[in-house]
Amino acid sequence: MANSVNLTFPKDPVLPRILRRLSATQSYAVFVLDALLGRKQKLDGPSYHSQMAGLLHRDVHRVDDLQAWFEENLADVPVGVKAFDMARKQADLWLREGKWAASWSQSAFSPGDGLSRCPQVLFGTGNIEPGQAWAAFFNSRKSKITSPRAEWLEILRGLLPFLAAHHLGLASSVGTITYDLVATGAERVGASLLLLVPTPLESLGASKYSLLLEAASFPKLVLTCLTEAVSCPKPIRMVCRDRLLALISDLHCVLEVRRSGNLSSILEEQQKKQPRLLWIYRPEVSTSENEGNLKLLQRFSESAVSFSKADFVRVKGSCTQKKALHPPLRLLDPHGINWQEYLYHYVRSCSGPWPGQSYRDYLGGLLDDESLAGHTALETLVRMLVEGRIRAGSRIVRGDQAVISWTSRPPHELSAMRRWNPALIRWTFEPYGLAVRRKVLRKLGARPAVYGPSTVYEKLRPEERFRFQLHEPPRCSWKIEREWRQPHDLELTEIGLEDAFGFVPTRSDVKAMEQQVSCTLPMVVVVCHFLQL
Repeated sequence: MANSVNLTFPKDPVLPRILRRLSATQSYAVFVLDALLGRKQKLDGPSYHSQMAGLLHRDVHRVDDLQAWFEENLADVPVGVKAFDMARKQADLWLREGKWAASWSQSAFSPGDGLSRCPQVLFGTGNIEPGQAWAAFFNSRKSKITSPRAEWLEILRGLLPFLAAHHLGLASSVGTITYDLVATGAERVGASLLLLVPTPLESLGASKYSLLLEAASFPKLVLTCLTEAVSCPKPIRMVCRDRLLALISDLHCVLEVRRSGNLSSILEEQQKKQPRLLWIYRPEVSTSENEGNLKLLQRFSESAVSFSKADFVRVKGSCTQKKALHPPLRLLDPHGINWQEYLYHYVRSCSGPWPGQSYRDYLGGLLDDESLAGHTALETLVRMLVEGRIRAGSRIVRGDQAVISWTSRPPHELSAMRRWNPALIRWTFEPYGLAVRRKVLRKLGARPAVYGPSTVYEKLRPEERFRFQLHEPPRCSWKIEREWRQPHDLELTEIGLEDAFGFVPTRSDVKAMEQQVSCTLPMVVVVCHFLQL
């Protein structure tokens, strides 16, 4: 790894100076208050933390004084003996589980700062190590499909081991591809991990993020400002998460931020009030995705350190190393094909893990720049050929019967049925897939879909219900797809080479396939004119 930039590293860690872990007695009082507040309608964040501020300001210690404070300040919350005892039991349980509360020091915020009201406390597990400095990565939200060759990901791959080698911990979160990659990468490079999570303290292990949190390398330090007594809309939670992460970290590593986005504003605000070390990637080409980098470099030209791609990107392999090519694929002339004899299974890019792949393994593939890690439509087709199987699925089918979806419409008719699905943020079809003779698939159980209202489903015999597709125009109309369905997986070895072929839209796709798969199935290049628009 090259290192031609003049880098500075944190010497006086921020977190122990600005976040003070409360005593067991104080945490106990906070936990009791939280349990009592949870008995009423959930409070918004500022209202909840205003109550916490009042309790901490009074600095209540004795149980009798604690109950008296609740009776005085929680007029709209019933604080009877039974409710108080239940709240105390909850507080005792959290303390036994190693959970604690922390409050900010006076130096954490400037006067009038919005964060001086919310949050007043953070909840946590683990220990705040006094000598540990933390680096955090900031990267604007990305599309659902992550390319392993994206500039920001190449930079991240280079920086993770570099920071670990200099004994910096990694402060991250969960819920975006960047935060999840950093959390997973910390384990791989042996770095300490701090997670600031936008999920309630009660449900850390049971949340949708548990795929990361339940690893053997469970982070030593987890922080959150939320409990189930707080009602905080998701957009606010996400912005507060980013702002808190900027506050508690010592080094800000900027990958790609938009010029007028939340991250750019958060980082600029933090530098104005309490500067942090700022490393900013200097992009090779300015785009809307990274204009915020240039804005920050101009705004903080004297204190920010810029670096280029060459400074931190490892060169993968040798430029003189020859790529292993598989035997050339056999190409068919599209004009010599009777397209009506076939049914067509189209594949799409896959955002996130493959079917049967864990999320952690998916993230690991991106970090390792594995072959097919981008999960593009072409890579989906290659994976299918490598496995020798078309997997059936039931995600968009009524009932629990897994099916393979086919259509009688060939690739040159794709534009007639291809739609943009705003809910899934993707096209319904992409010009990649496999074609198999219709008579062969009929023998294997494929049948035309049955279109109709919900009442039709109940009238079908149970063994035929896999064919049902809801059709209630204009709200729901899919007949244009001319769908066929086949139950169960299809082993490609069951299909003769003369009865099937694959199809892609460009010859460059064929060349890419020859580098990744040895395939005896013939291929057809079908030029799709809508791709050229």
